[in-house]
Amino acid sequence: MLEGPGVGFDSKAQAQGRAISKVTQRLIETWARGVRAMETVLEETTLADLCKPEVGALMYYI
Repeated sequence: MLEGPGVGFDSKAQAQGRAISKVTQRLIETWARGVRAMETVLEETTLADLCKPEVGALMYYI
């Protein structure tokens, strides 16, 4: 991981003890999936990955 521990989002704790609408529930689920995806990318990315040179792409000019 690039910098320290990930700061996740506990969706279960947000809804405890309260009735939430289906829309809010879906929003929380979608947000949690996004956070998990972001954490996965950050865990798999190293400084070496960021420092290696990229192959130059061809540019098309009009």
